[in-house]
Amino acid sequence: MFEDRDGQFVDCVWLERAKDVATEIGPRAYKDCDFKPHDVLLCINVNSNPIQSIEGKVDILTEEAYDAAVKATKDSGGGGGFVRETFRCRRALVARGKKKHASGGNVVPVLFEPGRGFRPKDPPAKGKAGRKKKK
Repeated sequence: MFEDRDGQFVDCVWLERAKDVATEIGPRAYKDCDFKPHDVLLCINVNSNPIQSIEGKVDILTEEAYDAAVKATKDSGGGGGFVRETFRCRRALVARGKKKHASGGNVVPVLFEPGRGFRPKDPPAKGKAGRKKKK
């Protein structure tokens, strides 16, 4: 959080509903990802927003935590519902090439680090390391 003459602001990392990025990643990639209704994608864009524009809270869970919470509410007779909007984050949308936004990006798995949150999983190293030399 920071403050300037216009008020208090917070830097936000965006989450997009899977259905909202279908056209950006293409129909084949969208189908291959097997998105579920409550899936969101972590986007790597960050921008500053006025604190007053934040409307409420949602819960973002890992796949395992989401599935366990659904099972627990069903087992207790709750029908699998949540107190507030709850989403599952399994993937991130990262920009291709040198673009500064996620449009046209690649979908990669995410890691969750307690105390730090979600982050895109590092892609495998590219380069000459795995190539065999021609003789």
